[in-house]
Amino acid sequence: MRTFVVAAFALGCSSRSEPHKDPGPKQVAEAAPAVADAAPARTGAVLDAAPAPAPDPNRALDAQLEWYRITAMIGEPAEMPFAIGLSRDKPEGWIASGTERLPIAVIERSPFVLRIPVRGAELRFGPGAGGKLRGQWLISYYFKRDFDIVAEKIEGPATENVFPGGEPPAFDVSGTWRVDIKEFGVGRATFRQDARGMLTGTIIPPEVGDLRYLVGRLNGTRARLTAFDGVHGFLVEFITENGGRQLTGHWMVAGIGDFPFIATRDEAPPTHVKVSAHMAPGKTRLSLPGLDRPPYAGKPVIVEYFGSWCPVCLDLIPELVRLQREHATEGLQVRSIAVEPPGDNAEARHRLEEFRKEFGVTWPFEMRYTDEFNSVVPHEVVDATGFPVTIFLRRDHTVAAIHTGFVSRAAGPEHDEAVKHLDEIVASIVAPASPSQSRSPAPGKPGKAR
Repeated sequence: MRTFVVAAFALGCSSRSEPHKDPGPKQVAEAAPAVADAAPARTGAVLDAAPAPAPDPNRALDAQLEWYRITAMIGEPAEMPFAIGLSRDKPEGWIASGTERLPIAVIERSPFVLRIPVRGAELRFGPGAGGKLRGQWLISYYFKRDFDIVAEKIEGPATENVFPGGEPPAFDVSGTWRVDIKEFGVGRATFRQDARGMLTGTIIPPEVGDLRYLVGRLNGTRARLTAFDGVHGFLVEFITENGGRQLTGHWMVAGIGDFPFIATRDEAPPTHVKVSAHMAPGKTRLSLPGLDRPPYAGKPVIVEYFGSWCPVCLDLIPELVRLQREHATEGLQVRSIAVEPPGDNAEARHRLEEFRKEFGVTWPFEMRYTDEFNSVVPHEVVDATGFPVTIFLRRDHTVAAIHTGFVSRAAGPEHDEAVKHLDEIVASIVAPASPSQSRSPAPGKPGKAR
């Protein structure tokens, strides 16, 4: 089940063949969003220092939009609310995901047909029973799903409009938590809470990425947070226990699974360098054809297994573009192997061409059509339970490190550390070959990232 969820963790990409121009992505946050004045803890819990409140970078954009609260029915009785804003005079809109704004293309308005670019998903709704706007959230690529939705107008994307009402918060859950997630293992969570109980933050399960910009509310002792990126719907619910020192709850991935967790104030492990994937004992190189030919022969190479359907991959690819650009004079090459679902190969190639243009990728993509992403990773790499899989090769093509997953800017300092770690690995593989590099690493796990 865990392997299935890792693959499903990042569904979807969408064709751009419609005659409407897609708005470009607007990512305005470099770290997890701050909120106003955190409430004093009522339990003596140890809290991380929170940054001062930052001005809202989306204020001008948000004021121009007509906002809706969308509630998706993702289980019984699970309801996942999120906010979208639509332009009144242009065929475009935005999903509010914390301080990030993800684009929507407005195809029709009566009833609404909204396409989510590069995701393979749509929102469709119009007048329904009881005088409410009703419809569906449709996912058309890879893991095909559909969910009933209810839409209602709201004044704006403020958390109190998406999560109205409720009791005053019983505790302050701000800070970092150690989270033990069933089927995933130990990760970390970071939350910020204001005096009204409004919450922002993220959860980082090991080796797969993060839950992006979670937003929600703590009502008394019960909290609910959600994140929506067009294809993924995340619902996190928990109860504060043991005087606010423990969170007991679950993380639901819409249409995929429901994973219980327990969070405590114990020290949380770093997750950006926790990698199970490693080289098989006695193996130091990949059996990947073509590495001995131009443009890879004698060059340091980053080998990436990714998918156009994978939001974690969309978070990583800008860093690979940057690294290749910064180290081009040192010969750094990137070899990207796209793992796409079989069935519509022409559509997959079209998506990948859009993917290349959006992120400014200058190297070619190789295609592998399969639902079993682990089957395409070289057999010398074992325990590759996360995705994407990124393998760093020295000039002699011995494996220097392996990474799985990646964390987005929503993870704040964790994202910064992950980027720093990538920079350090690449600096080591582009360095001139030394006598020690020509010797094979010790048997066991020579390619495991530190």
